[in-house]
Amino acid sequence: MSLAFLPALLVATFIPVGYLYWISKRDYYETRRVRLILICFAWGLMAYALAYLVQSNLIHGGILTKEQVVRYLAPILEEILKGAMLFYLVRRTDFTYFVDGAIYGFTVGIGFAIVENFEYVISNPSAAISLALMRVLSTNLIHATASGMIGIALGYSRFERSSSSRRQLTLVFGTLIAMTIHMTFNNLVSNRAPLLVAIFLGLGGGFVIYLIMRQGLKDLQGWVEEQLQREDAAVTGGETVTTHEASVVQKLDEIDMVLVKFRDVYGERYTKIAKEIVLAQAQMGIYKKTIEKHQDEARRQAASEQVAALREKMNENRKQLGFAKMLLLRTLFPEKSDLLWSRLEKTLETQKAPREAAGKGLWTTLNQRAAETTMKGEAE
Repeated sequence: MSLAFLPALLVATFIPVGYLYWISKRDYYETRRVRLILICFAWGLMAYALAYLVQSNLIHGGILTKEQVVRYLAPILEEILKGAMLFYLVRRTDFTYFVDGAIYGFTVGIGFAIVENFEYVISNPSAAISLALMRVLSTNLIHATASGMIGIALGYSRFERSSSSRRQLTLVFGTLIAMTIHMTFNNLVSNRAPLLVAIFLGLGGGFVIYLIMRQGLKDLQGWVEEQLQREDAAVTGGETVTTHEASVVQKLDEIDMVLVKFRDVYGERYTKIAKEIVLAQAQMGIYKKTIEKHQDEARRQAASEQVAALREKMNENRKQLGFAKMLLLRTLFPEKSDLLWSRLEKTLETQKAPREAAGKGLWTTLNQRAAETTMKGEAE
């Protein structure tokens, strides 16, 4: 391959990967799994190979013309192939909400688009750079948007409380939206629509996925706050969570900024552990909510196991940090937020079974020690 293709191939690869990195980082609860993102990306490459094999055989066999494939068959076949991996992932216990579906679907679409970029760039050497730029601003985002819509529909249907037919309709509706987006774009481009129209549709589709994800993250925030409120009512007899406590959950989208001081004092290694502790609190609340929303007992049990695993990992991380580091971590959050560290743990333990006598949480112990010290000082 000539090195003349290299700049175009770099554009065709790294800009779509940049989109993927940006959209995946919007999930500040980090419920998506990096390993599954890589699997989805690889499946996007495979889906392209399968689609190419089918479509090229139909064209060469004279069954369909190339224009017919581009206008009608490709949007249907490609979205079915891209969505196949998502239908598998939605059944996993670590698939939490449609935010995950949006990210995994977006990833499949980006994987598909990158390998398709290579085909177009290599077959059009005279316009390689301009073609690569045009595709990454339009076609690539259409692929990602369409499969992202399928992932979102799957995420919605996962917790559908009505009949199985309603869940199936949700899936069909989401898939039809994806196919319609793809087909509309292909037909506009085939009709030589202005380049700005293609770019507008591509960027607009990506923006819609972002807006849907934002709403999903607000839902997840509500799930976590709901767990705090329930425990607060159980422990204090109905007193609601304070604004300060709720703001801890709201600050997860800027957790790295919050932990700057911690990083300056203890370095990157311990900052990573501290971040895992904070995220585990929120993730346990999210999984607890999925236990309530699931209709299938096996999935509820699997979600309970996820909660237990998160709790065990969180306790290990607390031991690694030790007393002094945990004390600094606590001071980085707003006043009166100490209940965050104990309430989620208590509600996850007590809502499934009768409350049992439990040991004192770390922050309860710290607060008691501080109170004892203050009283001793006053007595002296």
